[in-house]
Amino acid sequence: MESSVALKLPTFWESHAAIWFAQADSQFALRNISDDTTRFHHVVAVLNASTAARALSVIQNPPDNDKYGALKGLLLGAFTLIETACVRQLLDLPELGEARPSERMDHMLALLGTHSSDFLFRELFLRQLPEQVRLALANSSITDPRTLAKEADKFFLATRHAGAAAWNPEPSAAMTAP
Repeated sequence: MESSVALKLPTFWESHAAIWFAQADSQFALRNISDDTTRFHHVVAVLNASTAARALSVIQNPPDNDKYGALKGLLLGAFTLIETACVRQLLDLPELGEARPSERMDHMLALLGTHSSDFLFRELFLRQLPEQVRLALANSSITDPRTLAKEADKFFLATRHAGAAAWNPEPSAAMTAP
C-alpha cells in the first residue's frame, strides 16, 4: 500500500524545475509511491495558478498512460533554460565578489545542468560572427565545431556576395560616351 498521505511536496519551483522534480521523485521513492496517477495528482496539487495554466492541456486531458511523465516533461520543457539562455547567463555572471570560487563553480554547473559544455564553445564561436550569419545559424543543430564553421563560411560568403551585388553603381556619363 502506498503511503501518499504523509507526502507534502513544496509548491513547484518554476526557476528550479529540475531540482524540484529531483526532490519530488526522491519523496515518491522514500514513500514507495509508484502509481502514476497518484504522482500526477500530487504534482498538480502543488502548482501555482500561472504554472497550472501553462500545463492546463495535460491537467485537463492527461494521457491514459504516463500521466506523471507527460506533466513532468511539459513542466521541465517550459521552465528549463534552453542552451542559448543558459550560455548567456554563464557568460554574463557578475564578478565573484565575496563568494568562494567553489560556490561560483556550483552555480555554473547548476546552470549547465545536463547540457554538454560543448554548447558553450559553440555559443562563443557564434558570438564572433556577423549578425546575419549568427541569425542564419541560430536554429542549426550542428554540434561539430568544424562542420559549424564550414556552414558559417557558406552564409558569410553569401552575405558578402549579396552585399557586393547590391552595390552596383550606374556607369557615369563620361564612361559611356563614345
